[in-house]
Amino acid sequence: GLAEAYERELRMQVAHTKERRLEVFKGIGRLWQSELDDVFNAQSAWERARNEEPFDREALDALRAIHEQQGNDSARAEILESQIASEQYGRAEQLAIWRDLAEIRTDVFNDQPGAIEAWRAVLALAPEGAPMARAHELTATGHAIRNLEVLYENTQRWQDLVELYERKLALIEDDGTRIETWLHVGTIQQDNLRNT
Repeated sequence: GLAEAYERELRMQVAHTKERRLEVFKGIGRLWQSELDDVFNAQSAWERARNEEPFDREALDALRAIHEQQGNDSARAEILESQIASEQYGRAEQLAIWRDLAEIRTDVFNDQPGAIEAWRAVLALAPEGAPMARAHELTATGHAIRNLEVLYENTQRWQDLVELYERKLALIEDDGTRIETWLHVGTIQQDNLRNT
């Protein structure tokens, strides 16, 4: 079949240019993944494609899906980092990638500095003035603020926490919650920022 034809082309080194090898590996990856439903061989082919071109978007997307399906968080995190570094994704896609990475770094790796970096990126990419929640569901902004509150407190980054609360205050519509947040800011400043 087609897979054998691709493999034969590689063995005979007919595929001598990097571009052609990349196309062949991607062709094999597509074939194993969609038609033959063989994740193991598909993953191997997509990884070989990445060896030719580390930032190939199709290979990155395929590997992300495979690692997600297999629950391989460390491999998925590595792919997410490559997707970010590749600079091939639009703003909304970057937001989703950073959020996925933020959740892994927070919940799986307990990597506080890495989680802070990722949630800050989510907040920076979220639409300006987006609410904390919509129809009782947290938005990306809401998730980022909630997670950063905990992370900043755990790592005693008080100035960052105050700035985060200032951003949060601009989004809060409920007066009770606003007052509560202001009091929290006052307490942080009094207890932790007196000497700065």
